[in-house]
Amino acid sequence: MNHRDINWAQAFRELKDRPDKAKAGSEEARALWNEKAPSFARKPSRSDYINQLIGLLELERSDSVLDVGCGSGTLAIPLAALGHAVVALDFSPVMLSELEQSASEENIVAKRIHPGDAADGPVCLPAGGSIATLERSWQQSWADIPIADIAVSSRSLITEDLADSVRKLEEHARKRAFITVGAGSLPYRDHAILSAMGRSDEVAMDPTELICLVNYLFSLGRLPRISYISFTRFWGRDTREMLVDAVKSSHAPRAPHEEKALERYLAEHVIRNEESGQYELDRPRVDRWACVSWDVPNRRATRIC
Repeated sequence: MNHRDINWAQAFRELKDRPDKAKAGSEEARALWNEKAPSFARKPSRSDYINQLIGLLELERSDSVLDVGCGSGTLAIPLAALGHAVVALDFSPVMLSELEQSASEENIVAKRIHPGDAADGPVCLPAGGSIATLERSWQQSWADIPIADIAVSSRSLITEDLADSVRKLEEHARKRAFITVGAGSLPYRDHAILSAMGRSDEVAMDPTELICLVNYLFSLGRLPRISYISFTRFWGRDTREMLVDAVKSSHAPRAPHEEKALERYLAEHVIRNEESGQYELDRPRVDRWACVSWDVPNRRATRIC
């Protein structure tokens, strides 16, 4: 079979089209991420993941960055601290507010831009070391978004339309585009927990998303590079109840016996970290992400506003 006979963008769409998920870009999804935003803001801005990702970006000092699905600023703020101009997009206004607050606490200027507002003028790249934030989803038009040197979608490919998302990244990057997706044991899917529930044959992560992305890029004539970001960490929450709820939600017991097995596992393995004050599972897990990058085709456009 020739790989060109497979419609990889359609395969990706079918993967994402799940009835148990809020539709990407919908008001339901926006409300969900607005609710999650305060907990994201408490996460450290320079995690192992972010440190490794910044190294993989291989930025020159003057490079500007488009951060798509920026969340609470875990990537945008460290990049601005390094002197880069950052345009940060997210469809959750509460996430953007958390980013702006966190940036202010680090003496970094992060200004909300409202396209169409005469007071703001055209959307331009901000000055080096600062952030322009815009409320925008994958599904909306990016016609007014400035072009940066590098475009990054870090753990934020929340879309069913892979072809449109790749096109938008390429149209808004002069040099390279980056997408990170899951590639192994991920947060909220732990193989040890699945095994304790009697689902040892179930993988903690289905690599189909990565496979679709890489093969779609090949079908466009791109030469995607894959690097891996891997680190260990403990799964922690402020209270035992919050941790238990998070584990139950992500591993979704399908029958009473699975629910009881999960409760036994949590009773044995939830501990309190006296140093951090959080409740954690007593064993670390390995998180692994694939960083897919490629050189974008030469573009005539050099618009910065």
